Amino acid sequence: MKMNQIFLFLSIVFCSNVFAQDSTSFQFPKFENATIFYKNGTTTVEKVNYNLIDPGLYFIDKKDNQIKVVGSIEIIGYILIGERKYLIDTEGLKEILDTTPVIYVQIKAKTKTKARTIGYGGSDGVASVTTYSEYKSGGQMSILQNNTYEISKLYKIYWIEKNNKRKIVTNFKQFQKIYSNKKAKVSEYIETNKVNFEDVNQFVDLVKFAESL
Repeated sequence: MKMNQIFLFLSIVFCSNVFAQDSTSFQFPKFENATIFYKNGTTTVEKVNYNLIDPGLYFIDKKDNQIKVVGSIEIIGYILIGERKYLIDTEGLKEILDTTPVIYVQIKAKTKTKARTIGYGGSDGVASVTTYSEYKSGGQMSILQNNTYEISKLYKIYWIEKNNKRKIVTNFKQFQKIYSNKKAKVSEYIETNKVNFEDVNQFVDLVKFAESL
């Protein structure tokens, strides 16, 4: 059995032509070529994307060009998209940064209820409505069902791996708790350098500074 067939058999929950979200709910602008590295040492190449509203790793089935969702993420070791490395687990998709300590970056989404047009250009922000959009791939088409939610804001959270444990960092206060014995100098660094929590490079520099103390 080919690896792609094994991947489909073990790892998916099939999505019919009516799908859970439209393309605007995905992390990447398009489905990206990715190499999937499994924990058993095998690999496969798939076109993947990650849904931020209805969290899950989705891919385009090579056999029928339908969009499907990976069900058994626990068999995946990591994912390479270009030169960027990702971990997928029950907490979502995280980019792995090659730093010491290892830092994981996760994109999260705040959602809002979609507004429904009610006539004369007006809209009802709490209206329950189902709309449909189309996703085209290789000349074929999948119909994507769009529920009542849409992304209102994207933001980042981080995970710092120390002593084989990942510690979540959603704000500077949590970061200072991890480096509580260096809190004064860390706070001064954040203030002096006007560290932007959403800037990955600045956050990495902050971690390097805290580790150097």
